Amino acid sequence: MSPFRAVIRKQYPETINIFRDRRYLRKRLSQKAGIPIALAASVINVVVDAMVNELEDNGYVHIKDFITMKTKRIKSKQITIPYNNRTYTMPEKYHITFRVCKKFIERMVMGI
Repeated sequence: MSPFRAVIRKQYPETINIFRDRRYLRKRLSQKAGIPIALAASVINVVVDAMVNELEDNGYVHIKDFITMKTKRIKSKQITIPYNNRTYTMPEKYHITFRVCKKFIERMVMGI
C-alpha cells in the first residue's frame, strides 16, 4: 500500500470506502451498465488509480455535483522543545481535504 493511500484511510475511514468496497462497486456497475464484472473491475481500477495519481501530484479531483478532493502540503519547519532547548526539523506533511458539494447534500436531504 502506498503511503498516500494510508493517509487517505487514516483521515477518512468512514467516508472513503472506495478502496475497500471495489467488489460492491464492480457488481453494482456491471448490473447497471449490463457489462461483465471483469470489465467493470477494470473501469473502476482505472478511475481510482487516476484519482490517486492526480492527488499524489498535488492536484485536485472534482466530481461534478458530488465531491472535491485536494491535496494540501504543510511545509517542513524547525521546532524547539522548551524543556531541553533542542531544535528539530519537522518533515513536510500531506493532508487530503474532502468537501461534499451542496447539490449532493440537497439530494441526500430530499431522499432522491
